[in-house]
Amino acid sequence: MSTEVFVINGPNLGRLGQRQPEIYGRQTIQDLHEHCARVATGLGLVVHTFQSDSLDAIMNLLSKANEQKADVILNAGSFTHYSYELANSVKSLSVRVVEVHISNLSKREEFRKKSVLAPVVQGSIAGFGFESYTLALTYLAGAKT
Repeated sequence: MSTEVFVINGPNLGRLGQRQPEIYGRQTIQDLHEHCARVATGLGLVVHTFQSDSLDAIMNLLSKANEQKADVILNAGSFTHYSYELANSVKSLSVRVVEVHISNLSKREEFRKKSVLAPVVQGSIAGFGFESYTLALTYLAGAKT
């Protein structure tokens, strides 16, 4: 079990607090990073938080996590629904990857209801706001490989 976790957030998550606050809330990406750091510390984990709108940057971070044998929490944003390139990248990793979403995708637009990542990750957690990340961190802290 790794004690390091990469928390990777994709497109538009850098605009948390501004973008559709009725769905995503008023907290910012900085608030999310601080939340993850606080939870991780309490669980004995070291967390590295990132946000990028670039698929290439996200895939490079996944490779870096894999090289460092660090598990991953991935909120791929819109890439969740169509990026088979990202799904193939995740599938090739030897570390655990948990997919998270702040909102409940099943209650959103039709295109959001399909995740191309779901078949290649350990599990998916959605709809609990920042607590989705807490649940993922808690799982990674206690899960057996």
